[in-house]
Amino acid sequence: MRAAAAAEGQVIAAWAGALLSFAGTILLIFTLRETQKSTGAARDAADYAKETLHADRAWLCHYGFSYGAFSGHLDDEVVQNGFVFSASFQNFGTTPALGVACYRDIKIVDRAVEDMPDFDEPDSMQQSGVVAPTTSVAAQPGFLNDEETARFRNRETKIFLYCRVTYYDIYKKDTLRQTELCVSMVHNGGSMVSEGQLREAVTISPAGFGNTAS
Repeated sequence: MRAAAAAEGQVIAAWAGALLSFAGTILLIFTLRETQKSTGAARDAADYAKETLHADRAWLCHYGFSYGAFSGHLDDEVVQNGFVFSASFQNFGTTPALGVACYRDIKIVDRAVEDMPDFDEPDSMQQSGVVAPTTSVAAQPGFLNDEETARFRNRETKIFLYCRVTYYDIYKKDTLRQTELCVSMVHNGGSMVSEGQLREAVTISPAGFGNTAS
């Protein structure tokens, strides 16, 4: 009798162990399936955001200015004490900007003038091709001859600079992206850093309608 009871107890224990093992396996499978669902949902959400928002698309935005003294030939004129300036744009996205083209227009007006001048529509634009991430492209420089520079440095005039950059991103190659920049530049003197060399002091401020990016 005791042997039979012991054998029966062993059978019950074996069945209980098997049931617990089966339940553990079912729980593990369920957990793995739920983990896969969560991972898949996260991946789907990331893919959806990437496809709809394109957070990593190319973004060409204004990056900086450069300016200073200029001497050389300007058209058919010899310039000895001129002035040159330019604006640059950088790709702040993580994918290339395609078909990049730049345009710039400048207007020189009396310093007292407050109204914005009218800028010309481009007949053509400077082609720059592909601009990689973290890479910058400069718009065509603007030049002043000796007379224009003298008036600018004497604070008689100011410069309005307008730039337009167009490009495509890799996600929407049929959508033309555009960045515009419009600023005023006024000369505020400077300091001599060496004999005959002036360190220009120029104040550059946003102006008018064009300071947008799409």
